[in-house]
Amino acid sequence: MVAAYAAGEEGCVGALEASPLLASIVGFGLSRYTHNKLDLMRAMRRVDVLNRDYARVLPELETDSWDVVYFDPMFPRRVSGARSMDLVHLLAHSDLPGPEAVQEALRVARRCVVIKDRYPGRFLSSMDIPVFSAKQRICYGRLDARSPPGSSR
Repeated sequence: MVAAYAAGEEGCVGALEASPLLASIVGFGLSRYTHNKLDLMRAMRRVDVLNRDYARVLPELETDSWDVVYFDPMFPRRVSGARSMDLVHLLAHSDLPGPEAVQEALRVARRCVVIKDRYPGRFLSSMDIPVFSAKQRICYGRLDARSPPGSSR
């Protein structure tokens, strides 16, 4: 929703979800949930949820066909006390993007690839991806398009 809001009325957001049930639930919710903030509802309606696996979709996409590719993986370990995500955690695929997927994402992205990780960013470090934002329990790594892992932004 945040990406769709930032992209504006003319923007497009495609959300890939490998779990058929989660894709269905999220797609249904985004298309039918009502809120008193119309801008939020419009952004929700602009998210196109597809039941597809990024590892299969990225190689099919044209070079420079999306502005940003964002990976938001389900973390293997749950945050203690965070019960609201138990069902999602149970249904979600927990695979993390590997070097091949990141390279495909860099080919597809015109601007950058962003990857979410749990603080302090051990996964990002293991992939030699620089952290550009770290707050509380979450951090984000960013690679500018056409820059290999480990290079400066």
